Amino acid sequence: MPPLTKFTQEYIYKWQHPDPSECSKKQFLVIPHYWDNNGLGTVVHATGWILGLAMRHNRILVYQDSRAPGQNFVEPDCKTGPSTRSLDCIFESFSSCSTQNIRPDNNITLFNYWKIPAELNISTSAIPPVFGQALKNGFPDMHEDAIKYWADSSCCIHDAHERPSS
Repeated sequence: MPPLTKFTQEYIYKWQHPDPSECSKKQFLVIPHYWDNNGLGTVVHATGWILGLAMRHNRILVYQDSRAPGQNFVEPDCKTGPSTRSLDCIFESFSSCSTQNIRPDNNITLFNYWKIPAELNISTSAIPPVFGQALKNGFPDMHEDAIKYWADSSCCIHDAHERPSS
């Protein structure tokens, strides 16, 4: 397992799964399904990158209910709930918050993975600073490219059978 993987997975899980009573106070980044011509690997990779972007901007990532990412890889009735066809059919539920918590003043919808809205003011890295700093502290000689590849392999999506301990 790459260094800091368990720490990172637990941090992300807690970030994406606040107490549901707190969701109405949060800010969100909403992603719809727009990867019709890509494979599952691209969808998972892009969703992980967007998760890092959401975290850098103090937002929780949620799927748009009617057009959630991954819907073209799963059966229509793979689960019940508002977003019945999504990556949640393959992985653990992405957040304890839902689109029911979204208001016009607390969300940004990312309609295109390749064109990030100006209000997000991104740097070239979507790796949340807490992870980059932890890696730099523990591995001061680690090259920036290695940090990028670490993030790709370690941090983004939980397997349904690998729920972090509380």
